[in-house]
This record gives sequence, structure tokens and C-alpha cells, in this order.
Amino acid sequence: MSSSVASQEILFDLITRGKWKKIRSIFKKDPIAASSFIDCTGYSTLSCALSAYNAPISIIETIIQANPHATLQLDNYGATSLHIACLNGVSLKAVRYIIDHDKGESTRVYDSQNSTVLHHAIEYICLVLINEIHEDDLPRNEYGSLTASSGGCSTTRVSRSHRSEAIMEYEEYLKIIELLCKTNPEMVHIETTLGATPLDIPQLILVNSFSHDYKDDTGGHRNSLNEVYQILRRVSINLYRQKKRIWERQGLFDIHENESMVSKSLPSLEGLALESSSLRSQGLSAMDVSVIDA
Repeated sequence: MSSSVASQEILFDLITRGKWKKIRSIFKKDPIAASSFIDCTGYSTLSCALSAYNAPISIIETIIQANPHATLQLDNYGATSLHIACLNGVSLKAVRYIIDHDKGESTRVYDSQNSTVLHHAIEYICLVLINEIHEDDLPRNEYGSLTASSGGCSTTRVSRSHRSEAIMEYEEYLKIIELLCKTNPEMVHIETTLGATPLDIPQLILVNSFSHDYKDDTGGHRNSLNEVYQILRRVSINLYRQKKRIWERQGLFDIHENESMVSKSLPSLEGLALESSSLRSQGLSAMDVSVIDA
């Protein structure tokens, strides 16, 4: 094993264990080399640091300052570090720093499955923070992080001993979603290779949730899903209205057309819930229902 590979493995291991004092010492000696490590899958120092939810923002800043191109470096699955971060859980400060650094370019990169960073952020907040799914058999790399090859996020990396911690992370992730949408609203309509947009994720999870009984749940899961969905829905409608004005100026759209059509084309989660209940009474499962109307 070469000294370079050994150093990469040591650094990544220290990051996953949160040994920040030792990590700062390594960066002080050779920041450029330490910030430029990648493993055989393209997993980088920045990806590793962002996947460690408690990584200090100063560590993220040090890596990017030493390697300015790190935010746009792709792994073997065509994913940036921000893709991996949003898939595993990341702080608002880190996301804002990355977006400010590369002027939002990392939000305009789609991975090999055509997933945006918004897809992954929605998967994380819906499956981990709302539905509290803690483990599954999705592939992880040797450092414990989900990668773009997982195709979705449904496990949490950090054990939460207090409900308040999950609530705080949920509220911060709502702000992350809003920031991503503000930076690149077009992401809300991007389809993956499976045909799913970020808008579809909370819809599908809600419909599927009716086939499971949540103990001690008074609608909390569905209310949270609805909160996420409404953010995306507003972005989608505003995006449509902006494009409609452009189409009208170019004479490509009937100016008398009813603008409310876009609102009607995006169903409410309550409507989806009623539809799901009706279909289940007819002997259909939630997975039989197609809710991708938008």
C-alpha cells in the first residue's frame, strides 16, 4: 500500500470518528494534499467531511480553500460532494458556504441517475427525519456514507437520543430545501432516470404511508410531509408563472388561458390521501397508485 493511499485511509477514518484536532494538524502540514484525496470510487475528502454531520464548518472551509475545485469534483456515479452531503444529512452553514463558493454551480450538476441535490435532500428529510427509518440494506461505502449508487436515502447515520434533536434537524433541513430551491428552482421539475421529480417523493411516501400503521401518530408524519410538499409546490407554481409570462411575450401562450390550471395540476396531499383511501377500499395497494400528475 502506498503512503498516499495509507494517508487517505487514515484521514477519512479520523473524519468519520470526529478527531478534529488531529485532522487540523494534518491540514496544517499539507492542506493541498489532504484536501485532494479520493478513494477508488471517487469519494473525496470533502465528501467524507460533509457526510460527517457534526463536522465543524471550519473543516469544510479549510478543504475548499485548499482545493477550490472540490465542490464540482464528480465521483464514479457522477455525484458532487453536495449530492452525497444532502443524501446523508448536512448542515445549513455547509450548504450555504458551498453555494456561495461555486455560485450555485453544484446545484446544476445531475448524477448518473439524473438526480439533483434537491432529490437527495427531499429523500433525506422525508425518509429519515419524518418517517424515522433507521436502517436498511442500501449500499454504503466503507466509511458508512450512502452514495449516489444507493438510489435513495432511507437510513440515518447519527443516533438521536432526544426527539428535540430530530426536530431541530428537520427544521434546518426545511431551510436547506428552501435555499436549494432559491438557488436553482428548475430542480423541482427534473426527472431521474426512473421518472421521479423532487415533487413526487413526498407524494409517493404519503400514499405508501397509508399501508402502514404509525403508532402514537396523530397525523404528524403526514403534516410534515405536507410541509415539505407545499414548499416544492409553491416553487413549481412560481416557476410556471414566470415561464408563462415569457411565453405570452413571445406569443407562444394564450394570454386568456386560466392560470389556475397549474394549481389544479398539482394535487394537494389531502387529495392524494383521500384517493389512496378510496383505492384501498377497492382492494388496491398504495403501490398500485400512480400519483405523478405534475
